[in-house]
Formats: sequence, structure tokens, C-alpha cells
Amino acid sequence: MDKTLLINLLIDKIMENQRLNGISESFINNLTKPIGELAAFDSLTAMEVLVSLECVITTETGESCELDVSLFFTDKGRKALGGKTLTHKSLTVEDIVDNILNVLKK
Repeated sequence: MDKTLLINLLIDKIMENQRLNGISESFINNLTKPIGELAAFDSLTAMEVLVSLECVITTETGESCELDVSLFFTDKGRKALGGKTLTHKSLTVEDIVDNILNVLKK
């Protein structure tokens, strides 16, 4: 899947989630950090967005995928968190998409 397409798709899914939850739209681009910068956007909201995104990716690629909420976080900018790590730093939309693309390569 193309990175630019996936960035736009993730932004669309975040905005759709905000609309469905009655949250006024925010300006979102590839440098936006959804968790921490968007009103009422937390790890549960991120999971809702990822489930919606999984459906689109499966339809587009014909292959199912499982995306984990850890894709929205990083450990000191080096990699997505695994396991039950509690300390985290929120990622930008572009970084989240890079993590998703890494998952899709596997």
C-alpha cells in the first residue's frame, strides 16, 4: 500500500471518528500527533480508528491484518512499543503510517 494513500486514509479515519463522537473537526496533517494534540483522542479512540483502518486495508489488499494501538507510540523515537510498556511518546500521523507499513511487510 502506498504511504501517501495510507496517510490520507488514516487522517480520514481519525476525522470520521471525531465526527461520529461529536467532536468538532480539527486540522490534521502528517505532522499531527493524534494522541495528545486532538481533543478526546486517546488509546481507545486510536484502537477504534485502527479497527476501521484494518477493514479498508483488508478490502484494498485482499490480506487481513491486525494493527495494535502500540503503533501510535514510540520508545524514545526508535521503535513502536511492544508488550506492556507504560511510558511512551505519541507519534505523528506519518510515523504511525511508517509503523503500519512495517506491519504490512511482515
